[in-house]
Order: sequence, then C-alpha cells, then structure tokens
Amino acid sequence: MEEFSKDSSIVHCESLVLAIISGLHTRFGEMFKNVHMRLASVSDPNFKTIWADESEKEQLITLLKSTVRRHKAFNLNPVSENNGGDVSTKKKTWFLDGYKTKRDSLEADEVESYLNHGSTKLSSLQRFPTIKKIFMEYNSALPSSAACERVFSTAGLIFTAKRTRLSDLNFEILGFF
Repeated sequence: MEEFSKDSSIVHCESLVLAIISGLHTRFGEMFKNVHMRLASVSDPNFKTIWADESEKEQLITLLKSTVRRHKAFNLNPVSENNGGDVSTKKKTWFLDGYKTKRDSLEADEVESYLNHGSTKLSSLQRFPTIKKIFMEYNSALPSSAACERVFSTAGLIFTAKRTRLSDLNFEILGFF
C-alpha cells in the first residue's frame, strides 16, 4: 500500500490516496498484526506476500514454513486410538537420523515453490497439499446462526402485546442500541 503514496504518476488525487491509505491503516492496522489473519492471506494464492513490505515478507515466509512444519508433524504422528488418545511415539533409530533434516528441506521446498508459483487460482493449491490444509483452516467461515437468533430473541422480548404501537424507529432504538 505504501507504494501508492510514493507513486509519481498520481498527481491530482494524491491527497485522496493518502487519506485512503491512512483510513486503511486506522481501520485494519491491527488485523495486519494478527497471526491468523496473516496466515489466512499468505495461504491464499490471490495474495501470498504481495501485500507485505519487503521487511515483512521474510517474517511471513518463516511463519508459513513453521505452520507447514507443524501440520506435517501432526500428520506424521496422528493420535492413536488404541493407546487412549496419546500421541504414538516410535523409537528413533540410526536409520532415521537424517530424516528430520530431509523433512525440513521438503517443507521449505513446498513453501518456496508455492510462493514462486505464478497462478492465483484456488485450484493451484492442489499441488501444495499442506498449504491447502492451512488455507482451509484459516479461510473457512464457521456457519452459525447464533447472532441472528439473538436478534430475533431480543426483538421478541421488545415487541410484546403491550408494545404493539411502537414506531419502527423506537423499535430499532430499543433493539439495536
């Protein structure tokens, strides 16, 4: 966003552009710092890291790599049903000593190839299964009618037989303020 304020081709609307940028920072500034929001945007192929400053891009890449690492570790050690829900632990042997280093490089490869992939379509996430899981986790809305139910419940308490002559304005004031 800051590059718009430095764009020399914007001559007539410079104050408007600066006002919009200031308004975005005021309204959404805290969201840019939220880890879940950052993961939601960096895992979306439409955004990746194009919205971040150069100093923030490395932080975003590190955050995505650590989240991919966490997801892959969870998939390698699923919760076992036969030992009471404890995470199954296997004894490490010399045969698997180099496995962790190889796994870390695979995670970095998936993140790097995702970020370098040119497509902005959601179908491109099929090539990156772990990042697709992260996208689904952080970009899925939870379906709920709780807020709507609360509004109708409050409205039912206000609009009773003794208050049938309430005007629309008074009803709104009582119900929503």
